[in-house]
Amino acid sequence: MTNEQLEIDKLVYELYNLNEEDIKEVENGYYRRYPKLAKAIEEKLKVKKNDGE
Repeated sequence: MTNEQLEIDKLVYELYNLNEEDIKEVENGYYRRYPKLAKAIEEKLKVKKNDGE
């Protein structure tokens, strides 16, 4: 997942006025539906976090 995609997600959540609980529900539903893609995204975020430290 790119920084751009994270920013887009944030904007969409704000547009629909979602709170933290709503956002978790949306993301958990996505991860359940696309488990392989979710795993790949999590790995990219881990690498990105480690690179930033």
